[in-house]
Amino acid sequence: MLLKEKVALIVGTKDEIGSVTAEIMAQEGAKVVVAEQNADSGQALVRKIVAMGGESFYQEMDVTLNLCHQNLINRIIKEYGRLDIAFNNVSVDGDFFPLARQSEDMVAGVIDVNFNGMWLSLKYQIEQMLKNGGGAIVNNVCNYTKDGNLGCSIYSATKSAVASMSRVAALEYARHNIRINTISPALPKRSPDNFNQDVGEREFTHNHNTPQEIAEAITWLCSDKASSITGHNLPIDVGLSA
Repeated sequence: MLLKEKVALIVGTKDEIGSVTAEIMAQEGAKVVVAEQNADSGQALVRKIVAMGGESFYQEMDVTLNLCHQNLINRIIKEYGRLDIAFNNVSVDGDFFPLARQSEDMVAGVIDVNFNGMWLSLKYQIEQMLKNGGGAIVNNVCNYTKDGNLGCSIYSATKSAVASMSRVAALEYARHNIRINTISPALPKRSPDNFNQDVGEREFTHNHNTPQEIAEAITWLCSDKASSITGHNLPIDVGLSA
């Protein structure tokens, strides 16, 4: 098992990337903490993991609040004594309008979740991993750090900022045995209509970019098999970024 006896925190499980990652990490031997704002879906995921024979608990989470982060880490330490792995998968899209049509309230909300929420997540996770003697963190920055999708200027800016923040933090904490990487997955059901099907042997269809594939890559990045990898952004997109 890749993660035997590890304690893994998944922040944000409302989508399949987060939920499937939690399931795979449990299958690979990790004790999984599900931190999610939606209590119904979070508790349902915990029940599924336990039914599979895994160990897990749910903690309600608002990434914009310091107290939620403090309570989350405190409970993890109370239940399991340490934190080895964290996958941060929380973001909001905002309104897909051209930049000048974005409202100030919407922009502030997107920044609060996508950047401030990620910064707080890293802060408290790193503080605990320093006490552990190390750990591994993966942040989901999606594929918008490279794409110029119309209407997502604010979203793209926050994801690019998180990618940059993660890269510098990886350098800052490498000597403390804390690895920090990011992933840039293409959307699991992205339409292939705009891609030339004849450019290579592998057909670019959504069937080749599943949550399972993304989750397996995340799990590997968090494992000791990737012990020399930090400060890296991993595209998981069947070559679309290339």
